[in-house]
Amino acid sequence: MGVVAYLCYLPFFAHFQSLYGSLSRVREPSPLGGFLVIFGMPCLLIALALLLMRPARGWFTTLRADARCAAIAGAAACALGAAIASRLLVLVVTVPLLCTLALLWVRMDAQPGRRMAFGIAGVGLGLLSVIEIVFLADDLIGGDFERMNTVFKFDFQAWTLLALSSVALLSIIVERWRATPSVWRVVISWFLGVAVILALLYPVFGTPARLRQRMTPIPPAAGLDGFAWMATGSVPADQFSNSSSGEPVYFADDLALIQWMNATLRGTPVIAEASIGPYRGNGSRISSATGFPTIIGWERHEEQQRDRLLLPARVDDVRRIYTSNEPRAVQDVLNRYHVQYIVVGDVERKTKLDAGQIGAQRKGESYASPIGLATLNRMVEQGILRVAWQSDTTLLYEVASGWRTGAADAR
Repeated sequence: MGVVAYLCYLPFFAHFQSLYGSLSRVREPSPLGGFLVIFGMPCLLIALALLLMRPARGWFTTLRADARCAAIAGAAACALGAAIASRLLVLVVTVPLLCTLALLWVRMDAQPGRRMAFGIAGVGLGLLSVIEIVFLADDLIGGDFERMNTVFKFDFQAWTLLALSSVALLSIIVERWRATPSVWRVVISWFLGVAVILALLYPVFGTPARLRQRMTPIPPAAGLDGFAWMATGSVPADQFSNSSSGEPVYFADDLALIQWMNATLRGTPVIAEASIGPYRGNGSRISSATGFPTIIGWERHEEQQRDRLLLPARVDDVRRIYTSNEPRAVQDVLNRYHVQYIVVGDVERKTKLDAGQIGAQRKGESYASPIGLATLNRMVEQGILRVAWQSDTTLLYEVASGWRTGAADAR
């Protein structure tokens, strides 16, 4: 299986280039309260299972096993002391649980099922412990968010592992329930009940609080439809760049365009749209929502995953489509990247740039300049482009001459 897996991934391995490979020591550890909001429930279930579990026979039968247990206990005490001294409060929770699981894992030769559950939980807690000490030093190093990529990527894996193991260890709580004194059963029941209620409160109150930071007004509850917010939601234009314009960016017309493209276009036509970087900028919103390729995605993400020497040319080429006063220059870009559709919406019209940002000459310059928009209209008059779709100020231009993909057709 290993050989087959390696051969299947050999093209990836042969071309993979890691942009970041060094570790850095954590300067600002995670706050304990935030950690417990996310991981408190699985940690509580694991702790209860360990407290209620009845030791198996033969725990203290071999000198070698006893020596390993003593070493684990000693390491746990040292690690816990170091965590407290270093103000790594998350380790005060994870290290005792991790070392207890390691101790039980050593002793569980006769119970492989539980041993697997302890191992899965131990790996999850181990990941959470390690990232409180070191993190991958990427291009965010030195800023307020330098740990962001390390934390959220490993937290996803750790949460999944802890959730799986806590479900398995829940069987221990159920198994030992009747043998537990009634007073303790009442205490544990209340404790678990309060913990479950607190865990369920977070999405109820946390989601609107987060939306208030990003959108005005807050979109109504819309179920599982990830695009429903676009019908009523808006985002201040200054969240798209470092320059404030004071204008809200609306997405209702973008939503209508996405729905039209998904229902109408076939094949994989390349589309051009603004590339402005951040998540909240939504600069690649049409490509992301339709699956159609674009010239460059979120600029900020591409910088973390691609050769930086190749990115500026693409970023500048996309901007040239929206700012050039020469139809020939625009058509050269369209031909170079085999573009068949150009998106012009609120994001392109209202995003304001700082001087020097994506080729801007002055602060407050629009991503799509009036000259550039006039050039696109001239290209329509010249028959190079045609308006394939329009709703209010959102337009979709189609390349009517020059490059044609041959794979896409509009019905």
